[in-house]
Amino acid sequence: VSGPYAHTRNPLYLGSFILGLGFTVAAASGLWLFLLLGGLFASLFLGIYLPVMRVEALTLAELFGDDYVRYAKAVPLVLPRLTPYRPADAIAEKFDPSLYLRYREYRAALGLLVAWGVLALKAVLAV
Repeated sequence: VSGPYAHTRNPLYLGSFILGLGFTVAAASGLWLFLLLGGLFASLFLGIYLPVMRVEALTLAELFGDDYVRYAKAVPLVLPRLTPYRPADAIAEKFDPSLYLRYREYRAALGLLVAWGVLALKAVLAV
């Protein structure tokens, strides 16, 4: 286990939550609207994704057995731990750019650029 998965079992869901919360902050024009939108977003997100994370954890436990059970006990479901999890039999791994391209991970960065563009346009038009 390496990278973000050494800190949280669901880094993509955590990142999606943070991005969604950021858009909630950007969309809200006051504290009450932020609290309303933030509460609605958090409720929907948790209501949809917590059951998905639980099913995924059960599936991974079936696939990987005791290794996953030990990992799940040591690494939080969503909120990251401060120090990376290192199993006793860990082998050091390095980042592989070819995997980044093969699995099209760049799409998340492109989506973020589009979102920033929308927010920049909103800021320019509001002036």
